[in-house]
Amino acid sequence: MNPRIERFEILGTLGEGGMGVVYLAQQRAPVEREVALKVLSTQVQSDAAAARFEAEQQTLAKLTHPHIAQLFEAGTTDDGLPYFAMEHVLGFDLVDYANEKQLAIKPRLELFFQACAAVQFAHQKGILHRDLKPSNILVQESTAGAQVKLIDFGIAKALDPLSPQDHALTGPLGVGTPAYMAPEAFDSQVLLDTRSDVFSLSVVLQQLLLGSVPYARGSALDIVKQIGAGAIPDANTQWSVLDDEAKTVVLTDRQMTRATMSDLLSGDLGAIVAKGTALDAGDRYDSVSELSQELRAYLDGYPVSARRQGRGYRLRKFIGRHRVGVAMLSVLVLSMITGGGVAGYEARIASIQSKRARSEAARANREATLASEVTEFMVGLFRLADPDESLGRSISAKEILDRGADSLEEELAGQPELMARMGLAIGQTYLGLGLYADAGSLLKRTLDWSKAASAHDTELTGRILTAIGHQSLYAHDTPGAVKALERADAIFSDTPGRGSVLWAIAHAWLGFTHSYRGDDKSAAHMLSESVEILREADSAPVNERIFALSKHGVSLSVIGEYEQARRSLELAKHLAETVPGGSGYLNLVLNGLTIHYSHAEQYDRALDLAKKTYEENVAQHGDEHPDILNSWSLYIIY
Repeated sequence: MNPRIERFEILGTLGEGGMGVVYLAQQRAPVEREVALKVLSTQVQSDAAAARFEAEQQTLAKLTHPHIAQLFEAGTTDDGLPYFAMEHVLGFDLVDYANEKQLAIKPRLELFFQACAAVQFAHQKGILHRDLKPSNILVQESTAGAQVKLIDFGIAKALDPLSPQDHALTGPLGVGTPAYMAPEAFDSQVLLDTRSDVFSLSVVLQQLLLGSVPYARGSALDIVKQIGAGAIPDANTQWSVLDDEAKTVVLTDRQMTRATMSDLLSGDLGAIVAKGTALDAGDRYDSVSELSQELRAYLDGYPVSARRQGRGYRLRKFIGRHRVGVAMLSVLVLSMITGGGVAGYEARIASIQSKRARSEAARANREATLASEVTEFMVGLFRLADPDESLGRSISAKEILDRGADSLEEELAGQPELMARMGLAIGQTYLGLGLYADAGSLLKRTLDWSKAASAHDTELTGRILTAIGHQSLYAHDTPGAVKALERADAIFSDTPGRGSVLWAIAHAWLGFTHSYRGDDKSAAHMLSESVEILREADSAPVNERIFALSKHGVSLSVIGEYEQARRSLELAKHLAETVPGGSGYLNLVLNGLTIHYSHAEQYDRALDLAKKTYEENVAQHGDEHPDILNSWSLYIIY
């Protein structure tokens, strides 16, 4: 017989665990919504059971997070049984969802990052989940894309049907689901820490990436025996024993070939999984945040701590992050080594007969020449910092930049494309230092140089216009910003390939100009278009992702879309926290969050965050950087 609870109508049963029953219910007041209703089972009405049920309520009450199912309220049924109502997550098992959608590795990791954020938040609140597995990490689709929701922090272990071997233990062999439990979790006398959740989450990661879990299927006692015998095969071994049909299914679901799977298993991801699932807790990552940062380093092309970092490994990572520059330099170096210098290189180019080959060789020659001259120019520029050149005087970054800007026309005369490239690089550095007047002066000259080189590179012109738009906004020249960014937007909309990312960057800044002019609805729409591209594109610079997400969140806050705004800002904050030396990006996001809290009428949070951001900005930049003015303004307002 279904329980009777005022304001709730029971629609059906979702699942039943050892301690409680989970119902699907319709809440009638004070709001109309579907909820998951947990009620203590009539079969376990003891003081201990009631205490455990109440502990579950208290746990959920602490966990207000976008990727954790939310607690709405608690009370007692008409028959005196305790209950609590929580968010009904109409979603899919994480691994099942990824396989059904045949997601490649990168989008699988992006979903996993959301799960990591939820678990890390729980840890920060002093809570271990202890039963992390795909069926407790659900994915639901929304207008903002696929969103992960972490469920089941205690009593009812079956919001969805579980197979017998997936039922959670609660007894002398520990607490959790055997296939995902850390070795130490099988001993109920051991005091667990965050590393047990790291293990379980890493097992989920292995299953998400490779389609397998470390333990062989069996009972908890069987698994304990495997651990005791040290008979836990690594991911490579597990993959090797799969039959061809099973391998084909795994590869198809992940859009991979056997070769790429082999590379994955023997490379960084395989090492990360191995460290996360180490049998000895001391050999694992200490926190979920550390695991998440390691995966982000992998995606961004940086070395990971799980691998032995010899010179060759670090060099391969460097080349992976700087493919274009290394390729350009390689063309030059190889030509000098193998062909008797530049003359030999030009002679080989002249020997290529096909029109297409001549075109490609000419491009390679031009890029190699550019690389050589860029190197020479930069060496000369930074020679100013040499104590012998500066006579022992300390040289500031601005002095080096000023020298570079002043010497461009003299040292690179007759080479407008190279002048434009270097002018853009120096101009963008001025912008990063908050030297907006210096940036504006140089970028206007740079645009003239790019026009002379436009037959070679319209993309370069678009990038300069985007930088001019950036500079104009911060110099309070909104009409000038709009004019430059609309031109960049038009250039990149007609540029194939990489142009889509550059268009998204220009479009984000153009959307920001609408916000400046008070049209936050248009700003939110344009920034949403940019965010969609920048989130999916591997080549998108992380600083531009952070900028677009942050400004998107601010615009949504102004128009009252608080939940979606918070999601954009939280994602921007997560990205900023994972960027080495990314405190400047983080301050941008924190300013955005301050504005968000204010519009959401959370004034105490706005004031606290404005004060914190201002103080951190002063500590980092001193009190003359323009970012200080932004932070100070928000601090004064709130």
